Amino acid sequence: MSRFAFRNWLSQEGNQLFWQQPLASEKMDSIIIDHKMQKSIAGSNKNQALYSYIENYIVTSYAQLIDYKLREVYQGLSLDEFKEPSGFERREKASAMQLNYFQLREQLEFFLKNDIQRHRDNPDAELNAFRRWIEIANILLKRHCYEGFMLISVNMQLIARPDLINGLPHCIRENYNQFCEMNKPDGNHRALRRYIKLHQNEADFSPMIFNYHAIAMLNESIEGLRGQELLLKHQNKQLATQINKIKKTIKESYGKETIIQELQEQRVEIAKNLKKIKLALASRFQQRDDLLVGVAKEQKQPLKSLPSHVDQTYQRVKDRFDKQKENDDMLDSNSSLKRNGSSSKLYSHKLLPSLWKRKGVTEDNYWGLIFTPSCLKNK
Repeated sequence: MSRFAFRNWLSQEGNQLFWQQPLASEKMDSIIIDHKMQKSIAGSNKNQALYSYIENYIVTSYAQLIDYKLREVYQGLSLDEFKEPSGFERREKASAMQLNYFQLREQLEFFLKNDIQRHRDNPDAELNAFRRWIEIANILLKRHCYEGFMLISVNMQLIARPDLINGLPHCIRENYNQFCEMNKPDGNHRALRRYIKLHQNEADFSPMIFNYHAIAMLNESIEGLRGQELLLKHQNKQLATQINKIKKTIKESYGKETIIQELQEQRVEIAKNLKKIKLALASRFQQRDDLLVGVAKEQKQPLKSLPSHVDQTYQRVKDRFDKQKENDDMLDSNSSLKRNGSSSKLYSHKLLPSLWKRKGVTEDNYWGLIFTPSCLKNK
């Protein structure tokens, strides 16, 4: 019977506990397009629970991979590389560890895009993968891995299409839209910064760009203030020389005292401005030190080793990335935009049990129970 198809497939050799194998999402997406499997999942409460468990396991594994790898490279960076962050903003100035960071980001971007776009000829599999990565972003947000959350969310927006977004269950689509709002660059990423501030935790891993860009701006301000300071000191020295010259060369007269007084007043004004600059410099240095202290604190978070299948997933992604790079055949970030037909009905029809089987639970509430709850709920 069709309702046993999914469980029969899971019991076959090679499929048992496949979610604990590297790149398990690919096997899951390969069977989700099978109408018999879809019908089997939709027609059995047990199969629905299995589908939910497997998908949540894969989501958690992939989020764990991204969280670990990003924190690992973060901890390898020195504070000096943040204090003078030109290597983050210009690759030709990047250190070896900064280059490792850029390469890891490219690998993870490739991982995401390949996992979704490899199915662009199979709308059901593509939608299943797209939904999965929204949940991965959700888990990263829950783990306070804001670097990973931002990386995944921004890249998903680059490959999203109306048919993919519209095909999502309402609760997942709502989650996606909230993530898009959180990642808007408006007001220097005001929304995400506010969220991070409201949910401070020992596990916080701020987007690295927030810190190195802020430090770069402070360094620029410090350089400008130092330039002003040197100029004012030079002017002050010239005024002092001029006053001494006047005192020695000009005979006593009413005009002499007036000129000296005017020059002295200029020196007083310069002294006031130098004091302001000194205070401004102290403030900038303190702000930079505070940011560096925050970076050091985040870098001290202990890392738990990855399960073997998760580490093997990364190694396979890395190998594929290197191979694609050698062949200069990376996936075009806009390739998924080439197909824009009607939305897949995977969640609105194919995997959705009848109203009777889901005991009157609404479609949205049903999918809310199947997939990972949003960490934005009630926040």
